Amino acid sequence: MPIIIVHVVFNSKTVFEWEGLPVNKDMNIQEFFKDVVVDKLNPELWEKNYVAYFSHTKIGETEKIGLECNAWETVNQCGKYVTFKLLNDSNEIPSMNTINAFELMRSASMLNYLPEFKLPAKNSWEQLRIDLNELIRSNGGGWIGKDNANNIGKKFVTDLAKSIWCVDICSYKTFNERFKIPALFTNFFDRAHPEKYKSSRRSFDSEELQRHYKILMNYIELPWMEKPKFAWLKEPLLLYANNLLKYAEYLISQRVITARNQSSLTPVVDEEKAGYIEILDENTWRKPEVVKEFRILTKTLEELEYWEPVNINQFCPVLRKQRFRFVEKLKVAFPFKVGKYTYHHGNIQNSVYVWRIGINVNEQDMINKHYTIRNNLKQTLQVYHTRAMRKEFLDTVELYIGKVEKARMRYIYSVWLQDSAASINSETQDIDDRVEVMFELGDPDLITDFREINEGRLPKYDVFWEYSSKYLEGIAQESVLA
Repeated sequence: MPIIIVHVVFNSKTVFEWEGLPVNKDMNIQEFFKDVVVDKLNPELWEKNYVAYFSHTKIGETEKIGLECNAWETVNQCGKYVTFKLLNDSNEIPSMNTINAFELMRSASMLNYLPEFKLPAKNSWEQLRIDLNELIRSNGGGWIGKDNANNIGKKFVTDLAKSIWCVDICSYKTFNERFKIPALFTNFFDRAHPEKYKSSRRSFDSEELQRHYKILMNYIELPWMEKPKFAWLKEPLLLYANNLLKYAEYLISQRVITARNQSSLTPVVDEEKAGYIEILDENTWRKPEVVKEFRILTKTLEELEYWEPVNINQFCPVLRKQRFRFVEKLKVAFPFKVGKYTYHHGNIQNSVYVWRIGINVNEQDMINKHYTIRNNLKQTLQVYHTRAMRKEFLDTVELYIGKVEKARMRYIYSVWLQDSAASINSETQDIDDRVEVMFELGDPDLITDFREINEGRLPKYDVFWEYSSKYLEGIAQESVLA
């Protein structure tokens, strides 16, 4: 049997607290009151006249309903909460607008509120908080009471904005490539624009990401997050917080790998593992679009001798996806048998070579030819030594020939050991370029690092400084006499 939640008031005092009472679907409101509600009241109130007010919530707006209306149909339209207000002996119907101060304060404390932020926003950061606040409002979220909204709610919006801003300013695209940002929050990224800052872009910090994760998880575990009005937010927020933690753990693991690689005394990438050869069979029947796409490369191979490798980089599209498809199509690209050598070194160097295989060659000759080709190609690959290898070399050289300027030692290292590592930064690159000029000109007195001038006056410029001082003193005396 359906129920109606009943509340009875007489002279602004509650005489029957909220309680669910059964109702027959055929009863009107008057029959429901006389047959069900009256039995719950004191006998002296049985003969009182009354007025019925229905609402969807206990403290929401009420609507006066006629007693002859069907009770259950009224519940379906106006809500299941009904307040019966008993009239005094003068039969005066109480005004709907009359409410005592306590009821007013209680109602106000139970209303849904949102944090208040200053408008208009002064910058992108403040606008982010305002937009997150609007997201909560548009989805029916909020906090009970104005104080809760401006304390708990405001702190939550600010902390969520800080975590988004942290990822955004360090490159949200990098984060999103590894751990997807929930669709609910995607519109709140790409606002920091770190490229406009004078300082360089910040790098992700695992400790900072872990701190944001803990803060957001604390909010997820609070009671108000369990309420239906935040059901739309909890799952995406939990996913986002967990992704922050996962990315922090990924950074920590990468740091361990990097440290291990840097301390290694052998190159991290071994050509024997990074390079491999495969045989591509001839394709007599090729699609017209394939013939057109590989026409230049095919012609180049036909003009060269058998077993002469060609680097396909000059024939590949520039875009990464198009290049990948181009390499994948090599297996159906040629009307003759082709050898293919692939060398993969992460994002540092990826090379693919192809060559025509001789006709009627036996298997042993093919193996020998490929062994020779691979050894020759190995000599053309760039070599990257670890920090430990470099330090060991520099320490050994200094042990035998004494201290040498760092820039000159870098040049010796790169030339002698054929190390292809780039300079650490632009300033170091400038110095390395001048060192290279010095070696090409054979002039060891050429200044390669201009910063040494800042370390003190060089003796070879003493004559210049002496004459400059005398000249300036003479100009000063003439000015005084004039």
